[in-house]
Order: sequence, then C-alpha cells, then structure tokens
Amino acid sequence: MVGALLALPTGVVDLVWLQRNLCVSPATIEQWLAEAGGVRLEGAHGLATLPRTLAAITAEILRMVDEVHRDFPERRGIEARAVFDALRVKLRAESRDSQPLLLQAALHAAIAGGNLARSGAVLQRSDHSPVLNAVDSAAWQAIAPLLLREDLKPPHLQQLAQHLAKPAAEIERVLSKAADAGLAYRIAPNRYFLPPTITRLAAIAAELAAADELGSFDAAHYRDATALGRNLTIEVLEFLDAAGITRRRGARRSVIGLPEGLLA
Repeated sequence: MVGALLALPTGVVDLVWLQRNLCVSPATIEQWLAEAGGVRLEGAHGLATLPRTLAAITAEILRMVDEVHRDFPERRGIEARAVFDALRVKLRAESRDSQPLLLQAALHAAIAGGNLARSGAVLQRSDHSPVLNAVDSAAWQAIAPLLLREDLKPPHLQQLAQHLAKPAAEIERVLSKAADAGLAYRIAPNRYFLPPTITRLAAIAAELAAADELGSFDAAHYRDATALGRNLTIEVLEFLDAAGITRRRGARRSVIGLPEGLLA
C-alpha cells in the first residue's frame, strides 16, 4: 500500500491521513513504510517519501548549483528561493505544504554528504570561493560600515549614494556584486542587509515563536519587536520565508529552521 503510493508522481505520502482513513494501527503503518523502504521527512508530521525521490531532487539541486558556478564563478552560488521556484513544478507534491519539506530534506542530504554548503539563503559547492575584484572590494569596504546599524534598519540605496556622493547605479552595482559573493543579502530592490543583521532578525522571529503558545507570530508582532516599519517588515519576513527560516500559514508564521551558515 505505502510502496504503491510512494511510487506515484507526487512522491510523498501522508501517513497520518492513511492511518485514519484505512483504520489501521500505527504499527501497521510503520510496517508498511519499512517494507516499502520509505523514510519520514524531518520536521513533517506523518509525511514520508522514498530515498530515490530525495536522491533525484538532490541531484537536480547540485546540477543547478554547478551551472551557476560554471557561468558565474564570481558569485557565491544560487539562492535557495530560486532553487525552490525551479523545482516547484518538478516536485509535483500532492500538498503544497509538503513541497518545502521535501526540498529541505533533499538539501539536508546534500549538505550531510559534503557536496553542498548553505550560507544563509545561498547554496554553493563546499569548495567554491568567490572573490571581489580590487575595485569592487575597495568600494565595498566603504559601503559595508554604513549597513551595520544597531536599529536593524540599514540605509536604502539612495541614502547610501547620497552619503558616499556616488551615483546610485554604481552603489547598486557594488551591492549586487557583494550579494553575489555572500557579503550582503538583498532584502528589497533598494535595500541590502549584512549577515549579522539577518542573524538578529532571524533570532527575533525565533524568540517570538518560542514565546507564543501556538509557536507562531504575525507580522504586526514582528514589526513591533523589530521597529522596522510596516513595509520593511513585510519585505524582511518574505526574505525569511524564502530563506527557509520561516513558513507562512495565513496571517501567521512559524520558524522551521535556522540555517547554520546564516547564524555562524
């Protein structure tokens, strides 16, 4: 039973649903799962898949990362959100909620195997090291200190350009290069945050979720805790969603993971 369901294109089975609708015991479900060679997805209550399904997704992730390294060697890697968007159709999971869990499981397998590293929202091969050229490096050294703010609200692109008396297009070019190299994160079209700032923002999300009896929080509480303002709060939360740190369900979010590379 479980084996036949796992072999379907969706690649995922809800064991809780199966047990409830077939009126069988948990022991029977476990026996069927073992006989099918299935594995449970971490952090997913009742969801299971096949090792070969995870292996296929992992191989596709590595192929995408290798393409970016080949075509853009100056970049650190590819954002996890881009991987998710590209694989969303290929995953073909029966439930949209199972898609990020299946992808996360495949990512964990690649990282555990030493083939992939994750730094914040970016995936890269473990041995890949992008480097800014001399001109961009000098420009970045002038910009970076301005982004490190205690109030968690770095200046936007136009403010940086005004402070440095440089064209906004040039500042944006350097910021884009810095983001590609993993030195900054692009939160919005006109805002870039340093890794330490993202670390603090992720920690605040975790603290809010831990303090709530439902283990979640809404945008208003996050806005109040960070003092970012409404628009920037939404942009930050969407970034955390895409980075695999939080997951939105309706008006609330839960914390599903704190990437090691981001919190290092």
